[in-house]
Amino acid sequence: MDRAWMQEAFAAGDGGRRLALVVEHGTDIYRRLAPMFRAVSAAASVDADVDEAWKVIVEGRRTGMRRLMKSMQDRGELRAGLGPTRAADIMSAVNRHEVFLALTVESGWSVEAYKAWTYATLARQLLGDRQGGDALAPGSSATAGLSFEAALRDLLV
Repeated sequence: MDRAWMQEAFAAGDGGRRLALVVEHGTDIYRRLAPMFRAVSAAASVDADVDEAWKVIVEGRRTGMRRLMKSMQDRGELRAGLGPTRAADIMSAVNRHEVFLALTVESGWSVEAYKAWTYATLARQLLGDRQGGDALAPGSSATAGLSFEAALRDLLV
């Protein structure tokens, strides 16, 4: 939560930009950790200390997601009837190491294509109709200047 990009996400002007920043920078972390993920997962299955450390990391991510989703709910950015806990659950299920590896390593997607798909999926699932439509519109300020802007346009054509 102390990372500059998370602070930027909380300070962003709308929910679309918040999601876009989380996808942009969170995925860059996955890119760095991906080569180690299988080893960490295997170690966690046989070493209680590694398993506990991994659980702390996962819970820290979920706590951060819940805080962000609560902030978005308070601003009226989540779709009607969606609370911050369920929104964080959706975000955690879609935006995770395993999905990153499945799509980029196993399926051969570019990192930018993964980011675009993740962002589009989260925008459709989490944002209200108006916000979601604005966030996915060509040339949206939500994704301006981010690495997956062109891939998003290609995905939505």
